[in-house]
Amino acid sequence: MVAVSRPAWIAGVRPGAGVAAARSVCAGLVVSKHDPEADARLIARFANFCQRVTPDVVLEAPDVILLECSRTAERFGGEDALVDRLTRGFLRLGHRVKTGAACHPEAARTLARAAGDTHLRAEATTTIPTLAALPLAALALPSSMRRLCASLGISRIGALLDVPRSAWTARFGADLGRLLERLVGDVEEPLRRFVPEAAFRERVEFSSPVEETTPLLFAGKRLFDLAEAELVARMAAVESVTVLLETASKGPPIRLVLRPSAPSYTSRRFSALLQHRLETLRLDVPIDAVAATFERTVPIRMDATTLFEDPSAREHRDDVARLEERLASRMGGHSILGAALEEDHRPEKAFRWSSKTQETRGATRRLPEGPRPLLLEEPPVPLAVEEDASGRPVRVTRGPDRGPVRFSRGPETIETGWWDGADVRRRYFEIETAAGVRLWIYKDLGTGHWHRHGAFS
Repeated sequence: MVAVSRPAWIAGVRPGAGVAAARSVCAGLVVSKHDPEADARLIARFANFCQRVTPDVVLEAPDVILLECSRTAERFGGEDALVDRLTRGFLRLGHRVKTGAACHPEAARTLARAAGDTHLRAEATTTIPTLAALPLAALALPSSMRRLCASLGISRIGALLDVPRSAWTARFGADLGRLLERLVGDVEEPLRRFVPEAAFRERVEFSSPVEETTPLLFAGKRLFDLAEAELVARMAAVESVTVLLETASKGPPIRLVLRPSAPSYTSRRFSALLQHRLETLRLDVPIDAVAATFERTVPIRMDATTLFEDPSAREHRDDVARLEERLASRMGGHSILGAALEEDHRPEKAFRWSSKTQETRGATRRLPEGPRPLLLEEPPVPLAVEEDASGRPVRVTRGPDRGPVRFSRGPETIETGWWDGADVRRRYFEIETAAGVRLWIYKDLGTGHWHRHGAFS
């Protein structure tokens, strides 16, 4: 047994015991295989989570994370508020932590080991008295050193600190002497800042295969919480997250790609998308594990134009985005179409319809110089127009728009498309009819004919 839960401890199971011996004292014991690599990945995610309060994070295997918070604590309302924020965050992730704070790393480690449900702190002037009152078990001592201290009747750290510092190595050996020097801050420790991996890959394995979607949603939310902690630390968002449902039959996993309407980092957004997908998913085989991955991130976009935006407008935009995501999750991304700009001077070719399954984000598209009608005539409607000496329209002679017109804007000449065989030579004008309708018309410079291409609302 590597580690035991509190109920197992109460039943008499201890770390270091064999599985058979443990089951002999606790018949209902549930044993999970120890996976050191998964433990290392998980604590790395926790280190990512801590980067939301400070960039100075040090990860020490197997279960210690050091934070240098003196420069950032004020931003969160002080050290106590920062610790409370982290503790509640770990609880949301399903884990409890013990915390300690001191001016030296080894002292902080020792206080954290001795802490229970409360945060232990030692000021610079009270570090040694605070440490002296702690039990010897708070020090990270090897078992042989513990036995030596027990034989000497030493049960408190204060008994070690009472020995003159010059005699630490001679009395207790080089290893314990160096530990005590680090504990009181006589020796500086070289620390290496934690750097997160570029890709996110995590999984949750069930103790037994599941056949309902509710456990899958809970497992997904836990993975998304870890992902959110990492993305917030990076100040990044993702355009898609891939969720794999690993089957108990060891066949190919069920692959679900979750795409929000805009790059996102929030667990709530991806949990809602997963819920929509699971509502339409039929499970034919039990599921053993749920995994989530993403490899490419984009910076979180800070839009300054929304600084004074009406909150109702923002809520409306968010409602539309959630509706779009819900429809795409249930009907497929190909069912949701949007207009994407294309860099083409021909108005009828300056956009394309694209579905959510196609990549429409990325390069910035340049808009044409002049205004364009929202809707274009397809095909353009022939128009009988009378021109003045300069070639500007002055009257529509036939049709529902006939009568004198007021010239508004133009000409705008478009001559392009020779490379693909759909070349155009047009001269556009914006006019206003006697009925007050604003039209966008053009003269075909090749044929001399006039056409109505659209109307402004």
